[in-house]
Order: sequence, then structure tokens, then C-alpha cells
Amino acid sequence: SKFIRPDAKRIMSVSSGNQILTTAFLNKDKSIVIVIMNDGNETKKFTLELNNKIANAQALAHSIQTIILTPIN
Repeated sequence: SKFIRPDAKRIMSVSSGNQILTTAFLNKDKSIVIVIMNDGNETKKFTLELNNKIANAQALAHSIQTIILTPIN
């Protein structure tokens, strides 16, 4: 991924859905990159939660998407 920078550290990400696969990385600039893959035949809704903040999103069928969270100074 062009968003996962050299020397990024893999961090924990948990997917409770059986057709949503995730991985996440922390870049040196403190941005977090989350890669989400839906290998199912239907659009799947999911929730991102980080530091007690929640965002709802969806992954289209057979899709891979990248979400970038940037730190607020």
C-alpha cells in the first residue's frame, strides 16, 4: 500500500465479522492506516472504534479499502 510507509509498525486490529478481514499499521508520523477487505458477495456494514470514538462505514462486496486516520495536533 502506498499509505503504509517504510518502518510502519503493525498494530492490533480485530474483526468480528466472518467476511471482513483487517490489518492496521502505525506510521512514524502517527497516522494509522487500516486496510479492510470484504471477500463476501454482499456489502457489509462495520464499525471502527478507536479511543472511545466510533465511526460507521461499509465495505462493498469483493472490495479492498484503505482508511487513513491522521492525528490532530
